Amino acid sequence: MYVVVYLFCTFIVINNSIMPHLHKMQASATPMPHAGNLLAQVMKQRMITKTEMAQKMGVASSGINQYCKQNTLHAALLWKLGEVLDYN
Repeated sequence: MYVVVYLFCTFIVINNSIMPHLHKMQASATPMPHAGNLLAQVMKQRMITKTEMAQKMGVASSGINQYCKQNTLHAALLWKLGEVLDYN
């Protein structure tokens, strides 16, 4: 019981004293790049069309178009894209 109370109190102290500083750090951090633009750029460098990419991914061409428009992509999708494009 004492451990739970200690952890809870530590959590409160950290949230009240450190979190405002983390917020300030995030505001000045470099913005995350647009994932869809990066995907389109790598496909262009590798000379892979959206149709070819769709076939390799097993999705419709419209799916690749949507990926290229999205600001962020899920980790599982990024993993599969990286494997198909041989890109780390």
